[in-house]
Amino acid sequence: SAESRQEEYMLLRAEHEQALARANALAAENDQLTHHEETTKDAEASQREEYETQIRDLQIQINELEASKQSLDEKNQQLQEQTARWKEDATQVMKEAKGKETETRQQLQA
Repeated sequence: SAESRQEEYMLLRAEHEQALARANALAAENDQLTHHEETTKDAEASQREEYETQIRDLQIQINELEASKQSLDEKNQQLQEQTARWKEDATQVMKEAKGKETETRQQLQA
C-alpha cells in the first residue's frame, strides 16, 4: 500500500540521514587526525632542526674550547720551561755568591 511504502521511504530516508551524519562525523574526525598528524610532524621537524642547530653550536664551542686549552697548555709548558731556567739561574747565582763569600772570608783571615 501507499502508506507502507511511505513509511518504508521515511525509514530509509532516516537511515540514510543517520549514515550521512556518521560519514560526515568520520570525515571530520579524519580531518582532525590528519591535521594533528601534520602538526605533530611539523613540530617534530622543527624540534629536530632546533636540536641539530644546538648540536652544531655546541660542537663549535667544543672546538673553540679545545683550541683554547691547547693554547693554554702551550703557554703553561713555556712558563714551566722559563721557571726551570730561572731556578737554574738562581742556583748559579747562589753558588757564585757563596764562592765570593768564602773567597772574601779567606782574604779577611789572611
